[in-house]
Amino acid sequence: MLQAFVDHIKVTFPQLFDGTHLLAISGGLDSVVLGNLLQYAGIKAQWAHCNFNLRGVESDGDEQFLIELAKTHDIKLHRSSFDTKAIANERGISTQMAARDLRYEWFEDLRSQNDLNSVLTAHHLDDQIETFLINLNRGAGLAGLQGIPAVNQHIIRPLLPFSRDQILEYAQEHELKWREDSSNASNSYQRNELRNQVLPLLHNALPDLKMNFAKTLSYLNDAGSIVDDAVARFRESVTTPNNTAFEIHIDEVKAFDGYSKYLFYLLHPYGFSQVEDVIQLLDAETGKQLKNDRYTLLKDRDLLRLEGNQDLLTATWYLLPETTAVKVDDAQLTIETVNPEDSITFLNSNLAKNVLLLDTSRLDYPLTLRVWQHGDKMEPYGMKGSQLVSDILINEKISRLEKERCFVLESGSKIIWLLGLRSSKHHAIKPQTREIKKITWST
Repeated sequence: MLQAFVDHIKVTFPQLFDGTHLLAISGGLDSVVLGNLLQYAGIKAQWAHCNFNLRGVESDGDEQFLIELAKTHDIKLHRSSFDTKAIANERGISTQMAARDLRYEWFEDLRSQNDLNSVLTAHHLDDQIETFLINLNRGAGLAGLQGIPAVNQHIIRPLLPFSRDQILEYAQEHELKWREDSSNASNSYQRNELRNQVLPLLHNALPDLKMNFAKTLSYLNDAGSIVDDAVARFRESVTTPNNTAFEIHIDEVKAFDGYSKYLFYLLHPYGFSQVEDVIQLLDAETGKQLKNDRYTLLKDRDLLRLEGNQDLLTATWYLLPETTAVKVDDAQLTIETVNPEDSITFLNSNLAKNVLLLDTSRLDYPLTLRVWQHGDKMEPYGMKGSQLVSDILINEKISRLEKERCFVLESGSKIIWLLGLRSSKHHAIKPQTREIKKITWST
């Protein structure tokens, strides 16, 4: 398997041989094998382990096992501990979903903070089959049947072509040690039930399934690429952009043979899967609309207008030189233009955490107001270098619920204010400053 792995990396992910990467390692069979393969292949990686505190002493045992293993191989190990159940309750999501979100949020912070190239996970061919069956049961379309992506932004999954049998055989051949997760034996989760009960019967009835499944996924991905190209041409022909999405020209749509199928693929990513409702909207009176949590599809004479809803967590506000106020839910950003006789005196008399003073002449418009995102960095006033916004929020002891409503203000590509908390060194007031923007955040 080692040679097959190296050959696969050379062809598919040659970038892994450069720089240093972050391996998500649980201590289980799959991630331990991937860690071993990376070492033998000469790929540099640090390790990251999450203790979700869901299995008591067993969770702690996994962490201790990895501490010793990393020490043996002289590998840097990052560790984090989460009160996963409490966070799941706080966010109103399942424990599994909370663990997933926490894991990937932390991985991205680590990657950015340590200048690592990518995050590597140990998903393999059996995971692909399980995901395919789960999505098939949900009635997924072509996109849902293409399996787990090998690359998703900074996340890379190098083991996808290899089965769990191959991974186990490699581990036994190299006498590797790993930790068994006792929860994997429980069938209370759908994926475990598939893994423990359904798939053994399926592989027994269809012994060539694993061997041919990777080919099938490849064919589905090829078909998906063809569909994507066709939909891109359709989009180019029938839409024009607007502020948050695009407008669909109804006459141009109807000129396409089988336009209902094109509309499905065009609008499905925006949450409109019931194409019959969209077809009815084409001939509806002006003012009729379809709406979901993120978007509104509005009939306006000979157009369908797709507009993004101003959801607090995804909305972006653009501030122009003439902007004087922005209403954000129950808070408000107020902007004043001031021409003081003495800029430093004015600065000293207006010091407050909810007030930002900027040198107008150095601003790059439009300014952008949005909710902070994991991976955001800023250069705080009075400090050398940059700091992750997530670290600032931790240092300020901001609760998890409050974090979801923390905003940043950007000038160009630089964050100049974490509202109400920290300002950056950019566009600071100087003695020679003649015009000041005074920005006040009122909550």
